[in-house]
Amino acid sequence: MGQNPWQIPPSPHGYHPGHPTHGGVERCHTGKVADMFFDRFGDFKGFTLITEDGRENCFTALEHEIEDLILRAWRERFVITVCEEGRDRLVVSVTLRRAPRALGE
Repeated sequence: MGQNPWQIPPSPHGYHPGHPTHGGVERCHTGKVADMFFDRFGDFKGFTLITEDGRENCFTALEHEIEDLILRAWRERFVITVCEEGRDRLVVSVTLRRAPRALGE
């Protein structure tokens, strides 16, 4: 496919090339959405993710598309990976990892 397969590092979650950063350090966290927060006017401001190791991380996100995605992940209890950059914890990407198992499985 025109690429060198030896340059792709091993990963239990598959290979996901990094996103370009804007001078900040990018960090990624995997877990489930615990809550969403809004300002006094009802505008979406961000959310909290509880990671697989029990840590809580609050993220800033202002886009309506991110709000819709996070609301779906919260309602349906998806495991997601959130990548953020900078001190303000601005979301640069969200990856849906897996849905919870259906009852009875």
